[in-house]
Amino acid sequence: MKKCVLSLVALVFAMLLLLPGCAAPASATAGQPVQSDPFSVQVKMTDQQDGKIMVRTATPVFSGFSAAAELNEKIANLSQEGIAQMKEETKDLGETAGADSLYYSSFFDYSRSGDLLSVWVSSANYTGGAHGMHWMNSFTVNTKTGKFYSTPSALFQEEESGTKWITAQISKKISEQKDVYFPEAQKTLTDKNGKYSFYLDGDTMVVYFDLYELQPYAAGIPTFEFPAKELAENGVPLKEKLTNTQRRGAVRLNGEDISLKHPVVSNDDGVFLPLEETVALLGKSVEVQQDNYFVNGQPAQVEMVDGVAYAPLTFFTQTLGELVFYDDSALRIFPKTPNFVPMGVGGGSADSSKIPATSSKKNAMLIFSGPNISRFSNAAAV
Repeated sequence: MKKCVLSLVALVFAMLLLLPGCAAPASATAGQPVQSDPFSVQVKMTDQQDGKIMVRTATPVFSGFSAAAELNEKIANLSQEGIAQMKEETKDLGETAGADSLYYSSFFDYSRSGDLLSVWVSSANYTGGAHGMHWMNSFTVNTKTGKFYSTPSALFQEEESGTKWITAQISKKISEQKDVYFPEAQKTLTDKNGKYSFYLDGDTMVVYFDLYELQPYAAGIPTFEFPAKELAENGVPLKEKLTNTQRRGAVRLNGEDISLKHPVVSNDDGVFLPLEETVALLGKSVEVQQDNYFVNGQPAQVEMVDGVAYAPLTFFTQTLGELVFYDDSALRIFPKTPNFVPMGVGGGSADSSKIPATSSKKNAMLIFSGPNISRFSNAAAV
């Protein structure tokens, strides 16, 4: 009788293990704790005068995978080499007007999808002349194997077929819009021989070219996007499945997507940010005295939009001296406040509406909800 009872108990326990939600945890089965994702990224910021050059950079420092140190070195070298080159190019400017406006800036974005990590660094400088320059560098690495991919071809199951297909698509777009590309754009494409610069944004491969390679300066950096699903449907699938289908959002805090309750505004007068939300993210406070706005004692000239106070981007970058970047596609904010806690480990996010407008935002969690860029035409100045 005792054996029968024990057998019945064992049978019931075994059946419970087969039911959804009733299985034993992995740590109990394997005898070891479940491993957490060791991937992390911190932000190293520079905001200082280097000789005649104003340097403002936000650089990622990755850890938690074998190739992290090599990747960090590659990214750090970009600024070091860029500034050194600037010094050489501007050493003979003397006391000309341009000598007082020299700058070098850079910021980063990154995306993880499965074992693949893509980082793209956007840099800009002014060395004198009619306008500054801006460019991109990118790195894609397998965090499991430590392998770097310098061209898109290495990511295709059939490298030659994949490269030919994306080349044909780029060529087609150039042909369809001849009026916006240089006459020699097709030759430039051919001469690349498939050695394109690229990065992965979610599940999309983005191929890009430098300024002046395919189009005039005013057109910006040309990009061509190829979703993994589209590649597979056209017979040129990638070797690895891109599990992250979320593209980068329009507002980012320390490299992580966030949502603003009130959108960024861009019009012919410039770029405007919601004052109280942005100030909260920067770890500062807003005071209102008789309809006048002050941030840490600094007066802010605001525009009222639907009852919400907006301040120009230059207020945050020049008056407050914060590292805030905007490039028509997204807003990036890198707070310099010492007690600011960096967002998430490898994909954390935050909702700025949950953060009070004070200097303390520890353990804040943010969630990106969609594009946060809009336009307005008739803002009333206060």
